[in-house]
Amino acid sequence: MKPQEKLQPIQKGSPMRFRAALVAASLLLAPATGLAETNLTVESLAADGMQVRDLTCKLQEGGMFAMIGVVAALAKQKPALDACAPAGAAFRVKWTWSAKPTDAVVEAGSAPKAMACVAKALKATQGPSAGTCTGLVLTGPVEAAEKAAAPMRAKAKDPAPEAAPASAARKDLTDAKHGEAVTVEGKVSKEPWQHMIDPVAGKSAEYFDLDGGGQIVVYAAGKLPEGQRLRLSGKALELKGTSKRPGSKEAVLERQLDVEKWESIGK
Repeated sequence: MKPQEKLQPIQKGSPMRFRAALVAASLLLAPATGLAETNLTVESLAADGMQVRDLTCKLQEGGMFAMIGVVAALAKQKPALDACAPAGAAFRVKWTWSAKPTDAVVEAGSAPKAMACVAKALKATQGPSAGTCTGLVLTGPVEAAEKAAAPMRAKAKDPAPEAAPASAARKDLTDAKHGEAVTVEGKVSKEPWQHMIDPVAGKSAEYFDLDGGGQIVVYAAGKLPEGQRLRLSGKALELKGTSKRPGSKEAVLERQLDVEKWESIGK
């Protein structure tokens, strides 16, 4: 069974239809734990003309019956809510019911100037069960309110973007092109070899032993920690010069790394 089911609006003045909807909803969504604390989510729910979208509740008892009762309780304040934004609007609300007065917080609204008015009206509601709920409360004409709610619903439902996978680490920079984004793994060297150095502004040159063997020069802001395996990511550099062997005019090409970010990956 899907965790979310869309229920048809319940028309005002139709008690038989209201009871039938309660039974159908309880069969579809009520958990097997009976009166235990329940967590329920419904995309659309209506009672006595009151429209609520993306309703999520954590209730101490009552299951789906109590959840529909939440909307029925809100419906008692519909005239006051409609008066807050009569042209049609949507408000994202979080409220808590207990033995104390209702705590209602309007977190966002398509009509910001009406948010305080809506909060005041919602605090007058009496929930059917102790617990907390969040949802989009619609006011005024349904069509206009739905239009106002659409961007708020889309924002809430869009999944968080997945983190980009870490670039695969290279064993060396032998075939890396100048400016190419690369990642290497290894440790700060304890025995530097002879290398050419071309300082990078704001960064210090360090010698780095690659896991795949060999050593390169890297340029990093601050000092890289010694004794730890590190993953370095940045831009490959090509540095051209001549051999340091006495009398040699042999051209030498070194590939080095301008470090943009790094992380420790163990010992």
